[in-house]
Amino acid sequence: MDKILRHDQHCRLCGSNHLATALKLEDTPLEDQFLKTAAFQSTFPLELALCEDCGYLHLPYIVSPEVSYSDYMYVSGVTVGLRQHYDTYAEDNPLKHETFSPGHHIPVYSSTKLYEEDSAYVLVLAWQHQKSILEKHSILLDKGFKFIIPLPDLKVI
Repeated sequence: MDKILRHDQHCRLCGSNHLATALKLEDTPLEDQFLKTAAFQSTFPLELALCEDCGYLHLPYIVSPEVSYSDYMYVSGVTVGLRQHYDTYAEDNPLKHETFSPGHHIPVYSSTKLYEEDSAYVLVLAWQHQKSILEKHSILLDKGFKFIIPLPDLKVI
């Protein structure tokens, strides 16, 4: 598009150009730009694209890092909020247990760890497996947990 905003029209994993918009929100100002008084802020597209071939979900619009992080107060390695909020990823694939997520290096544990938590919400990103996930973890529903399934249509169970 231009030097500030790039629009990826191919899947970053498999290279396919079969992308569908999964979620489109209003154009949004850059992250973490708090103002002391109301003022104009540039906005950018905020949406999720889903590769129809491999299922990869990503942000297709990328703001240049030089613009996005020029006055950015958040540093993932030292800012406590995200690490506390996503203290662990719950995963059913044993090959991923006791590993770390890419980028933020969040510990990945067995989904059985959810049963030790008081969390009220579980975000299910593997939406195509929601039926088996909900069946396997129905006890959490009985305990009052809510499952957020953002795709293909947002729902909270």
